[in-house]
Amino acid sequence: MRRKVFYFLLFTLFAVNCMACNLSADTTKTSKKVDNPLIEDGYDVDADTVMGYYGKPIQHLTSFTNNTITLNCPTPNRWKGFYTWKGFKISNFYVKTGEASFKGMNAAILSPTTMTTSIDSITDSIFTDRLLAIEYKGRRWVYSNVIRNTEADTMLSFEEIRTGKEGIELSYVGGQGYKYDYQLLINMSDGQPCLTNIYVDEYNSTAKYQATHQFDFTAFDDEGDFSLYRYRRHFPMLLRMGNYEVFCE
Repeated sequence: MRRKVFYFLLFTLFAVNCMACNLSADTTKTSKKVDNPLIEDGYDVDADTVMGYYGKPIQHLTSFTNNTITLNCPTPNRWKGFYTWKGFKISNFYVKTGEASFKGMNAAILSPTTMTTSIDSITDSIFTDRLLAIEYKGRRWVYSNVIRNTEADTMLSFEEIRTGKEGIELSYVGGQGYKYDYQLLINMSDGQPCLTNIYVDEYNSTAKYQATHQFDFTAFDDEGDFSLYRYRRHFPMLLRMGNYEVFCE
């Protein structure tokens, strides 16, 4: 009888230890997610330019850990593997569509491969954020809140990136007879990538109507440290409508 009681107590102790280990493992997983800067700095879903891509929802699936950019879900076999750029290790699921450098700051646009081709050739329906990756003096940032997620049938429909006279420029042009375009200017400030200027221009085909809007973040903040993590994709539209308050919060 004593032996049975002994074995029962031993089994109970073993079961409690297993439960404790499982709880500890779950806590570790949670802490890793919090450490992901893409999640830690937040993402405003309502500020996205579109909620869906070809009728399917855009998910926020980017994982950026230990300088590695990948999906936080299984990657389809056809895009397994990685390539490197400026110290980043990037999943083959993300295509580098452009890059620019300015005074030691290197930036690139990374687009999901499913969002760079015609819908006729898309067989996998993973649609997630286009990314802006920046490297400066060995430090690296990834932004899932900057590059447009808009769709197009046979052409790319998001910002172009280039080296400007005063910083790295992201520019977008939309429309046919009536044009709408904007330009973002990015610089390093206080050790981090910052937005320093937004310029918006719109005009009709006859040029009888034209309106320009501009906001200089360095004039608002002498330090010029409006972090890119604070940017939202609808900022150019807000500026176009004369709504400046959001930039000053």
